[in-house]
Amino acid sequence: MIKRVSIIAGSLVGHQIGMDEVLLNFDIRSTVYGDAGRNLLDCSRGGNDLLTINTSGEFFGDAVKDISERATGGNDALTVVTSSANISATLYGDAGRGLSGHGMGGNDTFELSAFQNTFTIFGDAGGNIKDRASGGDDTVTDGSSEGFVAFYGDAGGNLSGHAHGGNDRLNAGLESTVTFYGDAGGSLGNHAVGGDDVMSVASVGAVLAYGDAKIMSGNAHGGNDSLIVRAQQTANDTLFGDAQAMSGHSRGGDDVLSVDSVRHRDGTIALFGDARMMFGNARGGNDTLISGNGNDAMWGDAQVMIGRVEGGNDTFVFKLNNGNDRIEDFGQGDPGKGQHWGTDHIDVSALGIIDFSEIQFIAPFDPTTHESLIAFETGGLAVHSQHALTAQDFLFA
Repeated sequence: MIKRVSIIAGSLVGHQIGMDEVLLNFDIRSTVYGDAGRNLLDCSRGGNDLLTINTSGEFFGDAVKDISERATGGNDALTVVTSSANISATLYGDAGRGLSGHGMGGNDTFELSAFQNTFTIFGDAGGNIKDRASGGDDTVTDGSSEGFVAFYGDAGGNLSGHAHGGNDRLNAGLESTVTFYGDAGGSLGNHAVGGDDVMSVASVGAVLAYGDAKIMSGNAHGGNDSLIVRAQQTANDTLFGDAQAMSGHSRGGDDVLSVDSVRHRDGTIALFGDARMMFGNARGGNDTLISGNGNDAMWGDAQVMIGRVEGGNDTFVFKLNNGNDRIEDFGQGDPGKGQHWGTDHIDVSALGIIDFSEIQFIAPFDPTTHESLIAFETGGLAVHSQHALTAQDFLFA
């Protein structure tokens, strides 16, 4: 029997459904939850709750602990309205611990504001998502500045079993640092599948982003993610299209990475289409890496590739006002050195280059270093390739 239930300190069970609560936190409690102080169990459902936050603490859209069996989180809205600085808030879209069984996270929204605050946001669960549980499609809109934001699109821990991540999105203002995990802060393992996640941020300082998780293993499959740094004061970025390390039979998604506009360009920008390291039988996706005005070091697949790994067919895009960039693993589909790199392309269409004769080589291909040097109107490009570049390696206007 379906029964609507107001907030309880215990668990929602059976077919109970949480009411749609409107909760205002005015420094009375540092822990606020929308439905249950413990768990959502059986076939229960959380309500669509509105939590308005103006102080430090922990805030849960549905349950402080777990969502399991066939329980479902509500579509909650957590809004920070504080005008004061230096608060520290941890926000959970659904559960403070984990999702398991056939549990499902809701499609939650988070709105942040104020100045010099620290926000840690879990789109669905602070711990693990396992079995056949799935995360919701969660969105963070960050209107604050000069603070510290860490976003875990689905889980703070691992996605395992046949778990699915949601399609999550972070839109951030001019924060001091941004850390982004599209699906899991730990690993994407077994047969887990990452969502198609989007990070679109501006930052004063460092941005560290993983399209799916820190580690991918087993038969996990990454989503098709977009990791974009729109603007930045000082270059200090490391973007992984899928994970820092991939092993087993894991597969990378078809990702898009870009650091577009940097004011102070002397810092480091590292773009990895799939991972820093790939082992075993891991496979890379067909990724697109877009150069901005900074000095980009780009790997379409991975910096280290060991075993039977295979890279994807990647595209490196160059625009006006690019910096001095490097492509470290340009594949040309041939056996020998770099045979795992796939068949890649350099897109110079935005530069108005119409054929191979307009490519200005400062230094031709060196068979010892496997490098060529190219001059563009406002910057340069070093390409580490299998053999000398030809017209078929480029996409022209």
